Amino acid sequence: MKDNKEDRVPDPIGEYLGRRLATTDEPDPGKVEPAWRASATKIAAWCLAAVLVPAVAILATMGGDEGGGRAQRSAGRPQPPPGRLVVGSIVMVRGEVTLLHGREAGAPRIGDDVHESDVIETGEDASIGLDLTSGPSLVLMARARASVVRRTDGEVTVALERGVIAADTSRPGARGGLRIEGLNADVVARGAVFTVAASGGVLEMMGVAAGEVAVLSRTGRKDVRIAKSSQLDMRTWTASAGEIHADALERLAQITSPPAPVEPLDAPDAQVATDAPALQDAAAPSLAQAMEGALDKGDADLAIELVEKEGKGHLDPELLLLSGDAYRQAGRWSEAVDAYLAAAHATSGKKAEKALLKAAEIRSRKLDDAAGAAGIIDEYLARFPAGIYLDEALYLGGTVQAKLGEFEKARDLFETYLETFPKGTQAVRVHLTLAKILATRLSDCPRAMVHVEAIQGMVTGPAVSKEAEKVAMICGAGKDKSE
Repeated sequence: MKDNKEDRVPDPIGEYLGRRLATTDEPDPGKVEPAWRASATKIAAWCLAAVLVPAVAILATMGGDEGGGRAQRSAGRPQPPPGRLVVGSIVMVRGEVTLLHGREAGAPRIGDDVHESDVIETGEDASIGLDLTSGPSLVLMARARASVVRRTDGEVTVALERGVIAADTSRPGARGGLRIEGLNADVVARGAVFTVAASGGVLEMMGVAAGEVAVLSRTGRKDVRIAKSSQLDMRTWTASAGEIHADALERLAQITSPPAPVEPLDAPDAQVATDAPALQDAAAPSLAQAMEGALDKGDADLAIELVEKEGKGHLDPELLLLSGDAYRQAGRWSEAVDAYLAAAHATSGKKAEKALLKAAEIRSRKLDDAAGAAGIIDEYLARFPAGIYLDEALYLGGTVQAKLGEFEKARDLFETYLETFPKGTQAVRVHLTLAKILATRLSDCPRAMVHVEAIQGMVTGPAVSKEAEKVAMICGAGKDKSE
C-alpha cells in the first residue's frame, strides 16, 4: 500500500528514533557518537517532543475547540461511579430526560444501564421507559423526579419525589417486585400493573389496572390492598372504582410484551379490597374500637365478652381479627384459629395474609397440628404467591413440612425462601435447617456444605456456628473429631 505522507500524524519522537536506528544498524566507528554525549540540540528536541505529542493528542480529542471536551461530556452519557449495581436498562426515551450518576448528568439513550442511586428527571411532556433486571418494567413521566434507592434479589426500590410512575410487575418471567417509596407511604407490588403520582415526596394518587397492590402507610394504621380497576387517594385514604393516569398506562403498554391490560374507567367488575377504610362495615366501628381498647389494656375476657354479646352475625374482617386476638390472648387456641380463618375468608389483602399466618402459627406451635398448619400455609401460597408476608409463610411452611417428615417439600420451600429473600430475617435459620435436612435426611452433603459455608460467611452466634460444624462433621468436612 502506498504511504500517503499527508495523512500521517507527526511523531517527532518516532521519527528521531527511526533516524537514530538507521544510523546505528551498521555502525561506523568513525561516525557514531558515544550514547552519553547528547548534543544540546537533541536534548531540546526530546523535551519539545515530550510536550508537543500529548498536547497534539489532547487537541485532537477536543477537536480544537476550547472547552469542547467539557461540553461533550456533559451532553453525552454520564459514567457511574464504580461498584454500583446495575438495576436495569433504558428501553424508551421521549423528550427531555436527564439521568444523574452522582455529580454527572447527561441525556440517556436507549440501551444505557441504570444503576443504584441514579436519579432520573423528565420534562413536562417527556417520558422514559426502563426494564428492570428483576423483571418489572416502568415508565416515568409528567415532570417526574425519581431515584433508584437500592436493589435486592427480590425487589427494586424507587423513591418518587414528583411526577407519575406506571409499572408492570406482572410480566412473564419477572422474578422480583417493585416498591415505590414516598414520605407518607410505600407501594409494594408483584404481579400487578399500576400507576402512582407524587408531589413534594408525598404519594398522592394511585390506580390499579391489573392484579392487587399493597399500600403501606408510614403514618398510621391505614395499610390497604387495592384491587384491579380501583384507585386510592392517599391524601385522604379513600378508595373508589376507576383508574387514573391513562396516558402513563398507554406509554407503559408500548414497552411491555404482552401489552399491559388497561380497563375502562367505568369497568363493571371494579372491585376494591375490603381493607379500604371507606368500605368497612358501618355497624362495626364502635364495637371494634371497644374490643381494641380492651385488648390494649390486656383485658382479653372483656374483649371476648363484647364479641360474644354484640359481635355475633357480623362478618366484618376487623371484628373477626380482633376476635382471634382476644381468644389467643386468653389461650383459647381452637377458637382463635376459627376466628382467624373466618377473617381470612371474609377479606383479601394484608388482613387475610395476617389471619392465615396467625392461624397456621397457632396450629403448629400451640395445638401441635403440623398437618393443619401445612394446609393453611398451602392456602396462603395459593392465594398470595407474592404476598407481603411471603417470607414468613415460606419459613413456617418449611418448618411444618419438616415436622411431618416431608423433607423434599421442606427443602423446596426453604430454597424458595433463600432465592427470594437471601438476606431475610430468617436466612441464617433457613440455611442451618436446610443443611441438616440435606445432610441427614436426603443424603446430599455437597448441597448441605453450600449452606454450611454460607453460614460461615455470616455474622452468627456461637450456637449456630456449633450446629453448622456438626453438619460439616457429618459430611466429613469438619474439624478432626479428636480435637
